[in-house]
Amino acid sequence: MKFLNKTLEYLFLIEKGKRFLILFLLSLPMGFFASLAMPSHIYVDWIKNFDVGNNNFLDALQLAGTQDYKSMIIGVVGVIIFGVITLAMMATIISRSLRVGIFKPTRLIREFNESFFPALYVAIIYIPSGIVLKIVFTVFLVFWQSANAVATGLALSIITMLLFFLIVGGLIAVSVLFMPYMTINGINPFHAFHTSFAKCTGETGLKLLVATALPIIAIIVAGAMLGFVEVVWVQVLVESLLYSMLYTYLVALSFIAYYEINALQRVDYPRDYILYRGKK
Repeated sequence: MKFLNKTLEYLFLIEKGKRFLILFLLSLPMGFFASLAMPSHIYVDWIKNFDVGNNNFLDALQLAGTQDYKSMIIGVVGVIIFGVITLAMMATIISRSLRVGIFKPTRLIREFNESFFPALYVAIIYIPSGIVLKIVFTVFLVFWQSANAVATGLALSIITMLLFFLIVGGLIAVSVLFMPYMTINGINPFHAFHTSFAKCTGETGLKLLVATALPIIAIIVAGAMLGFVEVVWVQVLVESLLYSMLYTYLVALSFIAYYEINALQRVDYPRDYILYRGKK
């Protein structure tokens, strides 16, 4: 829980939540489009209406038609555009705070420009990878449609879905230093990814898996509960907020993990916070 606790400390305890609030507001556009591209509330309808015998790939891709195809496309396009914009700004703000101790978004255009190419490379790697994983996951769903009983097909589909989220968490865990190595060290994407993978395996990788998979699954489960609400604007609003929180956490985690794994000294602890921690 080391990386999870350190990230939550950075976001909520130091400066009393100011950092989280600023980063969260920056990530809201990304969260909105993520709620369109990957809505969680549809899982309830999908489970309630699950049936076997339908081997149509496109139906399985949309979870038996519970996900709107047009909204999904709009969401993916929005995630690509605003993902790069917000990641570039957040990366500059977070890395500067850890390096010089100043957490203050001054000129967002300049901050976007400083980390634009690392953010672009992250989008080039992660978004196609996510699409490929989604296709592989859909293939399994189509395969489970061949089950003789609804209960069997549903159970296998749910297990596959949980494994899918664990794999996503694992891929993020082993590549969590990808962005910081490009932003801070200035190395090229290939070497940044290779170095991240080399640093984030073994025991460190397991700790990072906990720090990534747990929040991802928690956000997905919380979003899935919105399926019982059945009010569209509430579903979109709450899921946008949930995805914004997750995005803020994961970006902060990547830079916190970079400093922890490389045993670098952070200078972002205010004096009053150090004194407070010293008394406990």
